[in-house]
Amino acid sequence: MLSPLRHALIVAFSAAAIMSPTRADDDKIDGRSLARQYPGVSNACGVIVLDSQEAFEETISQLQEEDNASKAENADEALDIFEERFKFVSLRRDLDALEESEMELTPDIDHVYDDYLATLVNPSYMVVIGRSGYILTADITYEIVGIHGCTLNELREVEVIEKK
Repeated sequence: MLSPLRHALIVAFSAAAIMSPTRADDDKIDGRSLARQYPGVSNACGVIVLDSQEAFEETISQLQEEDNASKAENADEALDIFEERFKFVSLRRDLDALEESEMELTPDIDHVYDDYLATLVNPSYMVVIGRSGYILTADITYEIVGIHGCTLNELREVEVIEKK
């Protein structure tokens, strides 16, 4: 006889396997197709790269549209699918995890107030649009022209030395 915990785990994993989408269903929410491609969007070393300002604006619009279509059923499901499609961990997902752990989100941690933008920004507050990388801080947005996503992501390892 199985212990209650082991039985619960088997039931949970079985349900997850049954409910998990197949390849054909990967881009569907409640029968609605999310097969729209996100032209000009890629993941480079954990940073979302949008080929142009137009690609950025179109992606935000698509995320809003898909999220609004799925809100009644499952909050943020479309945003989660976008992240999974690009194998990307977003700032939004990180902040949601912090909220669930009941950690207080202070303005220096949570200063990106738009879920759609937070879906495109990594946990180090970075995104590339066109030929510019952006780092969003609570006080200022830094723009670094002519940088790739991988190089931008390496900047989080750079130690900042204050000038006195």
